[in-house]
Amino acid sequence: MKYLLGTIFVFLFSLNLYPEETDSLEKKTVDRVIEEVNITSLQKKPWVAMSLSIIPGAGQIYNEDYWKAPLLFGSALGLAYAISSWQSNFNQMQSLLDSDEIENYNAEQVKLRMEYYRDQRDQTAVYLAIIYVISILDAYAGAHLFDFDTSNDLSLNFSFSSQAIPQMGLRLRF
Repeated sequence: MKYLLGTIFVFLFSLNLYPEETDSLEKKTVDRVIEEVNITSLQKKPWVAMSLSIIPGAGQIYNEDYWKAPLLFGSALGLAYAISSWQSNFNQMQSLLDSDEIENYNAEQVKLRMEYYRDQRDQTAVYLAIIYVISILDAYAGAHLFDFDTSNDLSLNFSFSSQAIPQMGLRLRF
């Protein structure tokens, strides 16, 4: 009988009689998990960087890579100017071919120049597309790696012990 009463007594006091403490404990755990998620979330959103890259260099400004922005914007602007220049030369040759002044020039030479200007314009447009894609990819990768730790604490140290027992160790610090 004593053992039965003792067992019931221990069983009753081992039950959770205060459920609000469990709720507060669960709430603290949930709050800690939310805090950890907020700590590990990215400061820069990659999709924002990609959408800003409609203008070459704007994604790099968003990622605080200020030195890349003028390079990408300037190269895109220069290539756009080259495309318009090649197109202008092509239009001049085409208007020359259609006009009455073609008698003063060799028609075959004019056609060859037209083809050259068209090819150069198309090749420059491909270069512009490559710069544009590089700008988008760089902005996306830069946003992902914005929080990446590049401090000097990243090291690999070899250590040797001068004790009686020879030891060798390797320590990685992150």
